[in-house]
Amino acid sequence: MQAARPSEPGAAAGALASSEGASLERHDLGLEIVGRLPRSRALLRLEGAIGALAPRPQSDRLDVVLEGDGLRLVFGAESRLRVEARCPLVLRDLGSGWSHRLDRRLRGGAGFASLRSDEAGGHLLLAARAPEAGRLRIDVGETVEIQVFPPRRTALDLLGLRIAHEGRPHPHPTAAIPDDELVARVAEHADVFALHAYFWREEDPRRRPRWSRYRFRRCPWFNARHEPEDPRAFERLMTTVRARGMRFLPYLSPRYSTAPDLLAEIGRLQARWSFDGFYLDGLRGGLDQQIDFMRGLRRLLGPEALIYLNASAGPFADPAIPCPALDAWADLVLRGDAGRAGLDRTTFLREAVSGWRRSGSIGLWCHYGSSGLPLPLDRVPSPADVEAALAAHVRIWRRSFWLGGGRRLALFDAAYERGLEQLARAERAAILAAEAPG
Repeated sequence: MQAARPSEPGAAAGALASSEGASLERHDLGLEIVGRLPRSRALLRLEGAIGALAPRPQSDRLDVVLEGDGLRLVFGAESRLRVEARCPLVLRDLGSGWSHRLDRRLRGGAGFASLRSDEAGGHLLLAARAPEAGRLRIDVGETVEIQVFPPRRTALDLLGLRIAHEGRPHPHPTAAIPDDELVARVAEHADVFALHAYFWREEDPRRRPRWSRYRFRRCPWFNARHEPEDPRAFERLMTTVRARGMRFLPYLSPRYSTAPDLLAEIGRLQARWSFDGFYLDGLRGGLDQQIDFMRGLRRLLGPEALIYLNASAGPFADPAIPCPALDAWADLVLRGDAGRAGLDRTTFLREAVSGWRRSGSIGLWCHYGSSGLPLPLDRVPSPADVEAALAAHVRIWRRSFWLGGGRRLALFDAAYERGLEQLARAERAAILAAEAPG
Protein backbone atom coordinates (compact mmCIF):
# COMPACT_ATOMS: atom_id res chain seq x y z
CA MET A 1 0.00 0.00 0.00
CA GLN A 2 1.08 3.57 -0.62
CA ALA A 3 -0.27 7.13 -0.69
CA ALA A 4 0.12 9.16 -3.87
CA ARG A 5 0.21 12.86 -4.75
CA PRO A 6 -1.11 14.11 -8.11
CA SER A 7 0.84 12.74 -11.11
CA GLU A 8 2.51 10.01 -9.04
CA PRO A 9 1.99 6.33 -9.97
CA GLY A 10 -1.35 5.05 -8.70
CA ALA A 11 -2.81 8.52 -8.13
CA ALA A 12 -6.52 9.04 -8.76
CA ALA A 13 -7.15 11.54 -11.55
CA GLY A 14 -7.63 15.08 -10.20
CA ALA A 15 -7.16 14.07 -6.56
CA LEU A 16 -5.08 15.98 -4.02
CA ALA A 17 -4.03 12.66 -2.50
CA SER A 18 -5.08 9.06 -3.03
CA SER A 19 -4.50 5.47 -2.01
CA GLU A 20 -5.80 2.18 -3.30
CA GLY A 21 -8.98 2.59 -1.27
CA ALA A 22 -9.68 6.34 -1.10
CA SER A 23 -9.02 9.74 -2.60
CA LEU A 24 -9.22 13.36 -1.44
CA GLU A 25 -10.76 15.68 -4.02
CA ARG A 26 -11.65 19.34 -4.32
CA HIS A 27 -15.35 20.26 -4.32
CA ASP A 28 -17.16 23.58 -4.61
CA LEU A 29 -18.18 23.23 -0.95
CA GLY A 30 -14.87 21.93 0.40
CA LEU A 31 -13.01 18.61 0.20
CA GLU A 32 -14.66 15.32 -0.69
CA ILE A 33 -13.42 12.01 0.65
CA VAL A 34 -14.13 9.33 -1.94
CA GLY A 35 -14.06 5.58 -1.46
CA ARG A 36 -12.52 3.82 -4.47
CA LEU A 37 -13.36 0.17 -3.73
CA PRO A 38 -15.20 -1.81 -4.93
CA ARG A 39 -16.53 1.21 -6.87
CA SER A 40 -16.00 4.94 -6.62
CA ARG A 41 -18.44 6.88 -4.40
CA ALA A 42 -18.27 10.07 -2.35
CA LEU A 43 -18.55 9.22 1.36
CA LEU A 44 -17.81 12.43 3.29
CA ARG A 45 -17.32 16.13 2.66
CA LEU A 46 -15.19 18.46 4.75
CA GLU A 47 -16.56 22.01 4.74
CA GLY A 48 -15.20 25.30 6.07
CA ALA A 49 -12.74 28.07 5.18
CA ILE A 50 -10.14 25.53 4.08
CA GLY A 51 -8.32 27.62 1.49
CA ALA A 52 -5.23 26.51 -0.42
CA LEU A 53 -3.34 23.41 0.62
CA ALA A 54 0.36 22.84 0.00
CA PRO A 55 2.10 19.43 0.11
CA ARG A 56 4.91 18.90 2.59
CA PRO A 57 7.94 16.74 1.72
CA GLN A 58 7.87 13.15 3.01
CA SER A 59 10.59 10.53 3.15
CA ASP A 60 8.45 7.63 1.92
CA ARG A 61 5.27 6.84 0.00
CA LEU A 62 3.17 5.97 3.05
CA ASP A 63 1.82 9.45 3.85
CA VAL A 64 0.87 12.61 1.99
CA VAL A 65 0.85 15.72 4.20
CA LEU A 66 -1.14 18.80 3.13
CA GLU A 67 -1.18 22.10 5.03
CA GLY A 68 -2.98 25.41 4.77
CA ASP A 69 -4.55 28.15 6.85
CA GLY A 70 -7.69 26.07 7.42
CA LEU A 71 -6.25 22.68 8.35
CA ARG A 72 -3.40 20.24 8.36
CA LEU A 73 -4.18 16.85 6.84
CA VAL A 74 -2.22 13.60 6.78
CA PHE A 75 -3.44 11.11 4.16
CA GLY A 76 -2.07 7.62 4.82
CA ALA A 77 -1.52 4.60 2.62
CA GLU A 78 -4.16 2.75 4.71
CA SER A 79 -6.87 5.19 3.46
CA ARG A 80 -6.55 6.87 6.84
CA LEU A 81 -6.94 10.66 7.13
CA ARG A 82 -6.03 12.77 10.16
CA VAL A 83 -7.51 16.26 10.05
CA GLU A 84 -6.22 18.95 12.43
CA ALA A 85 -8.61 21.92 12.35
CA ARG A 86 -7.17 25.44 12.16
CA CYS A 87 -10.61 26.93 11.53
CA PRO A 88 -14.13 25.70 12.37
CA LEU A 89 -14.97 22.74 10.13
CA VAL A 90 -17.93 20.47 9.47
CA LEU A 91 -17.63 16.88 8.29
CA ARG A 92 -20.78 15.88 6.42
CA ASP A 93 -21.79 12.27 5.80
CA LEU A 94 -22.80 11.86 2.14
CA GLY A 95 -23.93 8.28 2.52
CA SER A 96 -27.49 7.09 3.00
CA GLY A 97 -29.01 3.78 3.87
CA TRP A 98 -26.14 2.56 6.01
CA SER A 99 -26.98 -0.97 7.16
CA HIS A 100 -24.81 -0.65 10.29
CA ARG A 101 -24.43 2.41 12.52
CA LEU A 102 -22.43 2.32 15.72
CA ASP A 103 -21.43 5.19 18.02
CA ARG A 104 -19.39 4.24 21.08
CA ARG A 105 -17.46 6.22 23.62
CA LEU A 106 -13.84 5.15 23.56
CA ARG A 107 -12.31 3.63 26.68
CA GLY A 108 -10.85 6.22 29.01
CA GLY A 109 -13.19 8.96 27.79
CA ALA A 110 -10.97 9.80 24.80
CA GLY A 111 -13.85 10.65 22.46
CA PHE A 112 -16.11 8.58 20.23
CA ALA A 113 -15.79 5.95 17.53
CA SER A 114 -18.50 6.22 14.90
CA LEU A 115 -18.84 3.41 12.37
CA ARG A 116 -21.02 3.51 9.23
CA SER A 117 -21.07 0.60 6.81
CA ASP A 118 -22.98 -1.25 4.13
CA GLU A 119 -22.29 -4.15 1.79
CA ALA A 120 -19.72 -2.11 -0.19
CA GLY A 121 -17.71 -0.60 2.68
CA GLY A 122 -17.98 2.59 4.70
CA HIS A 123 -16.01 4.71 7.15
CA LEU A 124 -14.87 4.91 10.77
CA LEU A 125 -14.58 8.28 12.53
CA LEU A 126 -12.59 8.90 15.70
CA ALA A 127 -13.50 12.29 17.15
CA ALA A 128 -14.23 14.25 20.29
CA ARG A 129 -17.96 13.77 19.78
CA ALA A 130 -20.37 11.60 17.81
CA PRO A 131 -22.00 12.94 14.62
CA GLU A 132 -25.53 14.30 14.82
CA ALA A 133 -27.89 13.93 11.88
CA GLY A 134 -24.99 13.06 9.58
CA ARG A 135 -22.95 16.10 10.59
CA LEU A 136 -19.82 16.29 12.76
CA ARG A 137 -18.61 19.62 14.16
CA ILE A 138 -14.82 20.02 14.39
CA ASP A 139 -13.65 22.93 16.51
CA VAL A 140 -10.34 24.76 16.13
CA GLY A 141 -7.52 22.69 17.63
CA GLU A 142 -9.41 19.38 17.42
CA THR A 143 -8.18 16.38 15.47
CA VAL A 144 -10.46 13.92 13.71
CA GLU A 145 -9.40 10.60 12.24
CA ILE A 146 -11.23 9.15 9.24
CA GLN A 147 -10.70 5.58 8.05
CA VAL A 148 -12.23 4.74 4.69
CA PHE A 149 -12.80 1.07 3.99
CA PRO A 150 -11.99 -1.17 2.34
CA PRO A 151 -8.50 0.35 2.15
CA ARG A 152 -7.21 -2.27 -0.29
CA ARG A 153 -8.24 -5.21 -2.43
CA THR A 154 -8.28 -8.70 -0.98
CA ALA A 155 -5.54 -10.88 -2.46
CA LEU A 156 -7.05 -13.71 -4.48
CA ASP A 157 -4.55 -16.28 -3.19
CA LEU A 158 -5.76 -15.81 0.40
CA LEU A 159 -9.43 -16.60 -0.23
CA GLY A 160 -9.31 -20.38 0.14
CA LEU A 161 -6.69 -20.68 2.89
CA ARG A 162 -7.49 -23.11 5.71
CA ILE A 163 -5.83 -22.26 9.02
CA ALA A 164 -4.77 -24.74 11.72
CA HIS A 165 -3.75 -23.80 15.28
CA GLU A 166 -1.54 -26.42 16.91
CA GLY A 167 1.07 -26.64 19.63
CA ARG A 168 -0.95 -26.19 22.81
CA PRO A 169 0.07 -28.83 25.38
CA HIS A 170 -3.41 -29.16 26.91
CA PRO A 171 -5.01 -31.67 26.67
CA HIS A 172 -2.15 -33.34 24.75
CA PRO A 173 1.11 -32.99 26.76
CA THR A 174 3.45 -33.70 23.83
CA ALA A 175 1.74 -31.38 21.36
CA ALA A 176 4.01 -28.35 21.88
CA ILE A 177 6.10 -29.84 19.05
CA PRO A 178 3.58 -31.93 17.09
CA ASP A 179 4.83 -35.26 15.78
CA ASP A 180 4.87 -36.37 12.13
CA GLU A 181 1.60 -38.26 12.47
CA LEU A 182 -0.26 -35.22 13.75
CA VAL A 183 1.23 -32.99 11.03
CA ALA A 184 0.08 -35.47 8.39
CA ARG A 185 -3.48 -35.40 9.76
CA VAL A 186 -3.49 -31.61 9.95
CA ALA A 187 -2.26 -31.33 6.36
CA GLU A 188 -5.47 -32.98 5.15
CA HIS A 189 -7.42 -29.96 6.38
CA ALA A 190 -5.04 -26.98 6.41
CA ASP A 191 -2.81 -24.81 4.24
CA VAL A 192 -1.36 -22.74 7.10
CA PHE A 193 0.13 -24.24 10.27
CA ALA A 194 0.18 -21.71 13.14
CA LEU A 195 2.22 -23.00 16.08
CA HIS A 196 1.38 -21.72 19.55
CA ALA A 197 3.94 -20.34 22.00
CA TYR A 198 4.92 -23.40 24.02
CA PHE A 199 7.79 -24.43 21.74
CA TRP A 200 9.78 -21.34 22.85
CA ARG A 201 12.08 -21.61 25.86
CA GLU A 202 10.71 -19.62 28.80
CA GLU A 203 13.24 -16.97 29.84
CA ASP A 204 12.02 -16.14 33.32
CA PRO A 205 9.24 -17.99 35.19
CA ARG A 206 9.00 -15.02 37.58
CA ARG A 207 7.18 -13.11 34.83
CA ARG A 208 4.19 -15.44 35.05
CA PRO A 209 0.99 -13.78 36.31
CA ARG A 210 0.58 -14.55 40.01
CA TRP A 211 -3.21 -14.73 40.11
CA SER A 212 -4.05 -16.52 36.88
CA ARG A 213 -4.36 -20.02 35.45
CA TYR A 214 -1.06 -19.25 33.72
CA ARG A 215 0.77 -19.19 37.06
CA PHE A 216 1.49 -22.90 36.67
CA ARG A 217 2.17 -22.86 32.91
CA ARG A 218 5.18 -21.82 30.92
CA CYS A 219 4.66 -18.27 29.60
CA PRO A 220 7.25 -17.72 26.84
CA TRP A 221 5.24 -14.84 25.35
CA PHE A 222 7.02 -12.58 27.86
CA ASN A 223 10.42 -13.38 26.35
CA ALA A 224 12.79 -10.70 25.14
CA ARG A 225 14.81 -13.18 23.09
CA HIS A 226 13.11 -16.13 21.42
CA GLU A 227 14.88 -19.48 21.18
CA PRO A 228 13.20 -22.87 20.66
CA GLU A 229 13.26 -25.18 23.67
CA ASP A 230 14.47 -27.96 21.36
CA PRO A 231 16.00 -26.40 18.21
CA ARG A 232 16.48 -29.73 16.39
CA ALA A 233 12.90 -30.87 16.99
CA PHE A 234 11.63 -27.43 16.02
CA GLU A 235 13.56 -27.42 12.76
CA ARG A 236 12.36 -30.93 11.99
CA LEU A 237 8.76 -29.83 12.59
CA MET A 238 9.09 -26.84 10.26
CA THR A 239 10.61 -29.05 7.55
CA THR A 240 7.83 -31.62 7.94
CA VAL A 241 5.09 -28.97 7.83
CA ARG A 242 6.48 -27.50 4.63
CA ALA A 243 6.96 -30.91 3.06
CA ARG A 244 3.25 -31.48 3.61
CA GLY A 245 2.47 -28.34 1.61
CA MET A 246 1.63 -26.01 4.49
CA ARG A 247 3.06 -22.63 5.44
CA PHE A 248 4.66 -22.43 8.87
CA LEU A 249 3.82 -19.51 11.19
CA PRO A 250 5.34 -19.49 14.70
CA TYR A 251 3.75 -17.60 17.57
CA LEU A 252 5.16 -14.29 18.79
CA SER A 253 3.49 -11.65 20.96
CA PRO A 254 4.16 -7.95 20.30
CA ARG A 255 1.75 -7.25 23.14
CA TYR A 256 3.61 -9.19 25.82
CA SER A 257 7.20 -9.57 24.60
CA THR A 258 9.78 -7.68 26.62
CA ALA A 259 12.16 -7.25 23.67
CA PRO A 260 13.39 -3.63 23.62
CA ASP A 261 13.25 -3.62 19.78
CA LEU A 262 10.83 -6.27 18.61
CA LEU A 263 11.31 -5.58 14.90
CA ALA A 264 15.03 -6.18 15.35
CA GLU A 265 14.24 -9.43 17.18
CA ILE A 266 11.92 -10.54 14.37
CA GLY A 267 14.64 -9.68 11.86
CA ARG A 268 17.07 -11.84 13.80
CA LEU A 269 14.62 -14.74 13.80
CA GLN A 270 14.00 -14.41 10.07
CA ALA A 271 17.72 -14.38 9.36
CA ARG A 272 18.06 -17.63 11.34
CA TRP A 273 14.90 -19.52 10.38
CA SER A 274 13.30 -17.92 7.28
CA PHE A 275 9.75 -18.45 8.50
CA ASP A 276 6.77 -18.14 6.13
CA GLY A 277 5.36 -15.43 8.37
CA PHE A 278 4.24 -15.01 11.98
CA TYR A 279 1.19 -15.52 14.14
CA LEU A 280 1.11 -12.33 16.25
CA ASP A 281 -0.73 -12.35 19.56
CA GLY A 282 -1.86 -8.76 20.02
CA LEU A 283 -0.11 -5.41 19.62
CA ARG A 284 1.16 -2.84 22.10
CA GLY A 285 0.56 0.90 22.44
CA GLY A 286 -1.98 3.27 20.94
CA LEU A 287 -3.28 3.28 17.39
CA ASP A 288 -0.38 5.29 15.92
CA GLN A 289 2.19 3.01 17.55
CA GLN A 290 0.39 -0.11 16.35
CA ILE A 291 0.15 1.10 12.76
CA ASP A 292 3.81 2.16 12.79
CA PHE A 293 4.76 -1.33 14.01
CA MET A 294 2.69 -3.06 11.32
CA ARG A 295 4.15 -0.81 8.62
CA GLY A 296 7.63 -1.66 9.82
CA LEU A 297 6.85 -5.36 10.03
CA ARG A 298 5.50 -5.50 6.49
CA ARG A 299 8.56 -3.61 5.26
CA LEU A 300 10.81 -6.08 7.11
CA LEU A 301 9.08 -9.29 6.01
CA GLY A 302 8.12 -8.28 2.49
CA PRO A 303 4.88 -8.81 0.57
CA GLU A 304 5.08 -12.62 0.37
CA ALA A 305 5.18 -13.33 4.11
CA LEU A 306 1.91 -14.14 5.87
CA ILE A 307 1.09 -11.84 8.79
CA TYR A 308 -1.59 -13.39 10.99
CA LEU A 309 -2.73 -10.97 13.69
CA ASN A 310 -4.83 -11.74 16.76
CA ALA A 311 -6.55 -8.37 17.19
CA SER A 312 -9.50 -9.40 19.35
CA ALA A 313 -9.84 -6.19 21.36
CA GLY A 314 -7.91 -4.03 18.91
CA PRO A 315 -6.40 -0.62 19.63
CA PHE A 316 -9.70 0.60 21.07
CA ALA A 317 -10.05 -2.20 23.67
CA ASP A 318 -13.57 -2.78 22.31
CA PRO A 319 -14.33 -5.93 20.28
CA ALA A 320 -17.24 -4.16 18.53
CA ILE A 321 -14.97 -1.58 16.87
CA PRO A 322 -12.72 -2.94 14.12
CA CYS A 323 -9.77 -0.93 12.81
CA PRO A 324 -9.57 -1.36 9.02
CA ALA A 325 -6.48 0.85 8.65
CA LEU A 326 -4.55 -1.37 11.05
CA ASP A 327 -5.95 -4.70 9.89
CA ALA A 328 -5.06 -3.88 6.27
CA TRP A 329 -1.36 -4.50 6.96
CA ALA A 330 -2.11 -8.12 7.92
CA ASP A 331 -3.19 -10.96 5.66
CA LEU A 332 -5.24 -12.76 8.32
CA VAL A 333 -6.93 -11.11 11.31
CA LEU A 334 -8.40 -13.06 14.23
CA ARG A 335 -11.11 -11.68 16.50
CA GLY A 336 -13.49 -13.09 19.06
CA ASP A 337 -11.64 -14.31 22.14
CA ALA A 338 -12.57 -11.09 23.98
CA GLY A 339 -16.32 -11.55 23.43
CA ARG A 340 -18.87 -9.74 21.24
CA ALA A 341 -19.23 -6.53 23.26
CA GLY A 342 -23.01 -6.74 23.18
CA LEU A 343 -23.44 -7.40 19.46
CA ASP A 344 -25.54 -10.29 18.20
CA ARG A 345 -23.68 -13.07 16.40
CA THR A 346 -24.58 -12.01 12.87
CA THR A 347 -23.65 -8.35 13.40
CA PHE A 348 -20.45 -9.23 15.24
CA LEU A 349 -19.25 -11.54 12.50
CA ARG A 350 -20.19 -9.23 9.63
CA GLU A 351 -19.02 -5.92 11.11
CA ALA A 352 -16.26 -6.74 13.60
CA VAL A 353 -14.67 -9.96 12.37
CA SER A 354 -15.07 -10.08 8.61
CA GLY A 355 -12.48 -8.40 6.40
CA TRP A 356 -14.72 -8.60 3.32
CA ARG A 357 -15.33 -5.06 2.08
CA ARG A 358 -13.89 -3.93 5.42
CA SER A 359 -10.10 -4.26 5.79
CA GLY A 360 -9.24 -6.33 2.73
CA SER A 361 -7.67 -8.94 5.01
CA ILE A 362 -9.19 -12.36 5.73
CA GLY A 363 -11.19 -12.31 8.95
CA LEU A 364 -11.11 -15.34 11.26
CA TRP A 365 -13.40 -16.05 14.18
CA CYS A 366 -11.83 -17.00 17.50
CA HIS A 367 -14.92 -19.02 18.21
CA TYR A 368 -14.43 -20.12 21.81
CA GLY A 369 -14.52 -16.58 23.23
CA SER A 370 -17.65 -15.35 21.45
CA SER A 371 -19.80 -18.36 20.63
CA GLY A 372 -22.51 -17.16 23.00
CA LEU A 373 -22.22 -20.25 25.20
CA PRO A 374 -21.84 -19.77 28.99
CA LEU A 375 -18.24 -20.97 29.26
CA PRO A 376 -15.48 -19.94 26.81
CA LEU A 377 -14.36 -23.52 26.10
CA ASP A 378 -12.32 -24.53 23.07
CA ARG A 379 -14.95 -26.76 21.48
CA VAL A 380 -15.90 -27.79 17.95
CA PRO A 381 -18.02 -25.02 16.34
CA SER A 382 -21.63 -26.00 15.79
CA PRO A 383 -23.10 -26.35 12.26
CA ALA A 384 -25.10 -23.15 12.89
CA ASP A 385 -21.92 -21.25 13.81
CA VAL A 386 -20.14 -22.53 10.71
CA GLU A 387 -23.04 -21.41 8.53
CA ALA A 388 -23.18 -17.98 10.22
CA ALA A 389 -19.43 -17.45 9.82
CA LEU A 390 -19.33 -18.29 6.13
CA ALA A 391 -22.41 -16.17 5.45
CA ALA A 392 -20.47 -13.21 6.89
CA HIS A 393 -17.33 -14.01 4.79
CA VAL A 394 -15.55 -15.17 7.95
CA ARG A 395 -13.20 -18.14 8.35
CA ILE A 396 -12.73 -20.40 11.38
CA TRP A 397 -9.39 -21.83 12.46
CA ARG A 398 -9.13 -25.54 13.17
CA ARG A 399 -7.58 -27.36 16.10
CA SER A 400 -6.89 -31.11 16.33
CA PHE A 401 -7.74 -31.34 20.04
CA TRP A 402 -11.02 -29.47 20.30
CA LEU A 403 -13.42 -30.58 23.01
CA GLY A 404 -16.11 -32.76 21.50
CA GLY A 405 -13.78 -33.83 18.68
CA GLY A 406 -13.93 -37.17 16.94
CA ARG A 407 -17.12 -37.43 14.90
CA ARG A 408 -18.01 -33.77 15.51
CA LEU A 409 -14.62 -32.67 14.21
CA ALA A 410 -15.08 -34.82 11.10
CA LEU A 411 -18.50 -33.26 10.49
CA PHE A 412 -17.01 -29.78 10.99
CA ASP A 413 -14.23 -30.50 8.50
CA ALA A 414 -16.66 -31.70 5.84
CA ALA A 415 -19.15 -28.83 6.24
CA TYR A 416 -16.58 -26.08 6.66
CA GLU A 417 -14.33 -27.10 3.80
CA ARG A 418 -17.26 -27.52 1.42
CA GLY A 419 -18.64 -24.12 2.44
CA LEU A 420 -15.24 -22.40 2.28
CA GLU A 421 -14.64 -23.67 -1.24
CA GLN A 422 -17.98 -22.25 -2.36
CA LEU A 423 -17.36 -18.95 -0.55
CA ALA A 424 -13.87 -18.48 -2.00
CA ARG A 425 -15.19 -19.12 -5.50
CA ALA A 426 -17.96 -16.53 -5.04
CA GLU A 427 -15.55 -13.96 -3.55
CA ARG A 428 -13.09 -14.43 -6.38
CA ALA A 429 -15.83 -13.89 -8.94
CA ALA A 430 -16.99 -10.72 -7.14
CA ILE A 431 -13.46 -9.28 -6.98
CA LEU A 432 -12.80 -9.95 -10.67
CA ALA A 433 -16.18 -8.54 -11.67
CA ALA A 434 -15.50 -5.32 -9.75
CA GLU A 435 -12.16 -4.92 -11.53
CA ALA A 436 -13.53 -5.62 -15.02
CA PRO A 437 -13.54 -2.59 -17.40
CA GLY A 438 -16.86 -0.78 -17.64
